[in-house]
Amino acid sequence: MRLAKHLGLDAANGQPICLIPPNEARIDVLFKYCLIQLFTQLNNSAANNILFLFTNSRSTHYMPGDSGPALLNILSKMKTNPPNVDVPYNMNTVYCFDSESFRYLVASVPPNNIEFDPRFKSIYMESWDRSVTECQRLFNYIKQLPAHKVMDTLSLNNAKRIIQLLTKPLADITKNIADNINQCQTYNTQTKHVFEREGKLPVVELKSIPLSQPMTVCGVDGCKTTVVINGVSSAKYSTPCHSPCYLNFNDGNIVGNRGLLGCNAFNKHGGKDHYRDKFKHPHSTAVTNSILKQADSVLGKFT
Repeated sequence: MRLAKHLGLDAANGQPICLIPPNEARIDVLFKYCLIQLFTQLNNSAANNILFLFTNSRSTHYMPGDSGPALLNILSKMKTNPPNVDVPYNMNTVYCFDSESFRYLVASVPPNNIEFDPRFKSIYMESWDRSVTECQRLFNYIKQLPAHKVMDTLSLNNAKRIIQLLTKPLADITKNIADNINQCQTYNTQTKHVFEREGKLPVVELKSIPLSQPMTVCGVDGCKTTVVINGVSSAKYSTPCHSPCYLNFNDGNIVGNRGLLGCNAFNKHGGKDHYRDKFKHPHSTAVTNSILKQADSVLGKFT
């Protein structure tokens, strides 16, 4: 965060930086796992913004040492295998530092005042100069590099989280669909057997009778009846509250239509009980009845 502030980057943007010790010929399983998980969580757009910083590199002559080929091997595998990310590894993305000179500086000044062999001073001076040069090169590269938008990575991770949360519900839905298909196939087989045995099938037919005048009917419990035919329930409204009832709305037979506020059954001329339950009344222009019939003309649909 301090580095980002020094370079003038805002909190919504960032540069992923990996700190790695040099001369590590064998990359252990934990390091490899952490590296792959890091690149998995980042958006692909962050690949060009990833920088590799090798610390304590004086012992490897300010080079990545054996860690370089081992890291390059992992990056090559990630390019062709999940997470399928092509991370650049070159002079622009690799930086080598050494902190020995800083330790020497802190130890040699008050209040520590530790005296070192003068022969080592040139070594620490070289370490300091090289680290300063690398820091300047790092800052210059980051300044011209387009900042990675952190929200891109957050959006990607949110999408992954949502997909993971949907896995169980989608599996349940898929199973439920399969169960329903099996039930339909079973019912179809049973229906064929009934038809073959009796020659007729029970079907529910809707019969609509237009009213000579529209009316508002009561949908309150006690005024309406529920008719069950062949396992199918339907409401039957037989108590008129306002007949005839002419209203200027075209929503038809819908319970709770706000157009009913203009009906006389719910204004000052109507009863209080009606006004309290005004949204339980449909406006009817026809009477629809469910009739159970025996069908004998559908043989072709089941053979």
